[in-house]
Amino acid sequence: MKCSACPPEVKAALKQMKQAHQTLKHTLPKGSQKEFFNSVWERLHGNAAIPTTTTSTTAAAPAPVYGGGNYGDDLPPPLPALPSIPALPPMDYEQL
Repeated sequence: MKCSACPPEVKAALKQMKQAHQTLKHTLPKGSQKEFFNSVWERLHGNAAIPTTTTSTTAAAPAPVYGGGNYGDDLPPPLPALPSIPALPPMDYEQL
């Protein structure tokens, strides 16, 4: 957050989101990040096998991410969106 061209509102919003993330990540169940990335992999690649580091030959059904029910039922509310940022004028690299 050292960029002098970044508006203060954006810096403040990023700082707030970073603090909220620090609090949130300690409340998530163990393994939730792995499950998240596995679900992203599935969405990107369909039914393609997910590469793993285990040598198990049996495929186990993936555990629900947040304890069952509909996906995302017990997730915290989403973070607020970043404020809109005005377009910057084109840079003149000759002046640098």
